[in-house]
Amino acid sequence: MARASQDYNPTQALLQRTVFSAGEASLTADKLVPFDNLPITGEVIVYARSKKALGEEPDFMLISKKKGEVSIVDLKKNPKKVLELFSGARLIGYDIKKILHIFLRENVDAPIIEHDIQVGAFLINSLQRDTGFTDLAGNELGYEG
Repeated sequence: MARASQDYNPTQALLQRTVFSAGEASLTADKLVPFDNLPITGEVIVYARSKKALGEEPDFMLISKKKGEVSIVDLKKNPKKVLELFSGARLIGYDIKKILHIFLRENVDAPIIEHDIQVGAFLINSLQRDTGFTDLAGNELGYEG
């Protein structure tokens, strides 16, 4: 779907900023950086995976605090300790509801949701059937990953 250059599409802008694929759990970044265990404030792009539905048995989280950099955090050992660092964060991601389930299961207050790409795509075009992250990146950006 072609868009006029003056139209601003926040979902497309976020897709361009950082691309990650739920299928392969990868995030396109220039470099992998160690997670610093410091409180997370401001906008942060996240993706998390659990072994079971509704956030049960959290596995890992991909965190991008800065464009081009990503950290992979193991949530198997002590997820609550990591999640508590997000108190000042504003989350951006795809299907954030899955991440919120992890916060709820660990009894940690959820951070602010800045933007959910899946919800944004639905609001822009509720008739679009292919709303998977890779599908959206392909349709909106021509991404082939």
